[in-house]
Amino acid sequence: MKERSIFMKKKTISQKLAENIPILSTEEKKLVWKKIELSFPQYQNQTVPLLFLLNLKTYKSMTALIILLTLAISGGATALASDSARPGDFLFPLDRAIENVHLGVTFSPTAKEALVKKITTERFQELRSIISEEVEVLPSNILAESDLGSVEDSNTPLLITASVFMDTTIVKMEQDEKLFYFETSATTTSNLLKVIQEKFPMLTDEQINTSLTLKNESRESLPSDKGITSLSDKGEKRINHAVEQFLHFIDKVNINGSDNEELLKQLTNKIKDANNKTEVRQDEDGIKLGSIEDEYEIKINNNGDSKIEMRADGDELKVEEKDDEVSIRNTSLIETDQEEIISQIASTTVTDFEIKAKVFTDQTVIKFKFNDDEVSFTTVADNELDIISKIKEQFPLLTTEQITAKLQLQFKDEKSQGIDSNVEDINREEITNTDVLFDDKNELSDDDDKKSEAEDDDTNQEYANPNENQERLIIDVTKRSQDKSHNQDNEDNKDDNDEGEGDDNNN
Repeated sequence: MKERSIFMKKKTISQKLAENIPILSTEEKKLVWKKIELSFPQYQNQTVPLLFLLNLKTYKSMTALIILLTLAISGGATALASDSARPGDFLFPLDRAIENVHLGVTFSPTAKEALVKKITTERFQELRSIISEEVEVLPSNILAESDLGSVEDSNTPLLITASVFMDTTIVKMEQDEKLFYFETSATTTSNLLKVIQEKFPMLTDEQINTSLTLKNESRESLPSDKGITSLSDKGEKRINHAVEQFLHFIDKVNINGSDNEELLKQLTNKIKDANNKTEVRQDEDGIKLGSIEDEYEIKINNNGDSKIEMRADGDELKVEEKDDEVSIRNTSLIETDQEEIISQIASTTVTDFEIKAKVFTDQTVIKFKFNDDEVSFTTVADNELDIISKIKEQFPLLTTEQITAKLQLQFKDEKSQGIDSNVEDINREEITNTDVLFDDKNELSDDDDKKSEAEDDDTNQEYANPNENQERLIIDVTKRSQDKSHNQDNEDNKDDNDEGEGDDNNN
């Protein structure tokens, strides 16, 4: 019994090892940790933001990216639904946000131009569908041409009334209590016979002659003359809102430079105040909507072409979709009509012209000088081949060889400014310090350029007051000063050469 108790008191090897492990006291532990801390380099204790938050501060487009990621996680069903949203729909703001994301992550100028055109086409499709829903016409005005039965099978005689107005000719056809309206430029009986026969080949010349009544009206046509009723208040507001969203998109992509900002602001205000001011017209090409004051016009053609023209304070914004090509540009109505000049140049073979292209970091400004006229337009093309291609689109009768021979390229490591897109070419690099040109009274120095001022009397009269257009005056005087300085240098060099030749002769 005694031996068993002794055996039970024996310790295992594990217990003996555990007892022999050294145990540090609390003070010893603190000392060891202090030595470990001192062995590492000392850094200032600072808060390190997450990479995501860092990017959120750096890029404003991260908000839209969050939306895109959320949609991706949710399967994209909402994104697909928003893609078909139109102005005024609940999901349309989301559609705009997704478009902004695509624009923000598209860095190639060519790809961005293609994306802008794609979105512009979508805006036109949205506007077209809204107009087709809101423009109220008589049901008979949308009948198929084949719905007009033969005269023999009808219960009532066919009545054709052609009213020749000052702006158009409206043909109204009536049979069996059905009405059909259409417009044409024909004004004579013979031409009207041809037009009606083309639209309704089932009618004979005799039937048309018997039924046709020609009326001459000494006024312009009204919407009611075409069987078109005015827009409802709701429909007008809906269309105006769609146009307003169109303007916001153009402002977002900053087309044609920052000089559009004020124009777009004015146009947006005009659209907001355009309620009860819209006229609707329908002709053989399609539907036209415009303000009574002729400040804007929307044209939706039957062949798929669309156009928006808006005017404010002498400037015009034109957005056009034609032959699957989209163009957005603004022009000054006070200056020469550039479209008319382009049309003139495009319709004739031109040999004497100048082409200058300034390639900025954000766009390229191309100026075409022909005789005394000059036109300018912008593009995102930034290399010679693409620029030549854009010029050829504007002037198709010019050959690539002609354009290449005349093209003057100038590359600028800066963004373009509003003045760079003006017809008048003003080089800001030629502007010097105003203190050199003006005295304390902001007047030109008396000792400078008296001879040049006498020769350029007309120019001085135009810019007689420096306060009215100081920048142009500075440019004008600077150019003359540089010319004078250049001439003086030439004279000094000539005198030096003459003295050198005299010394050689003496030697």
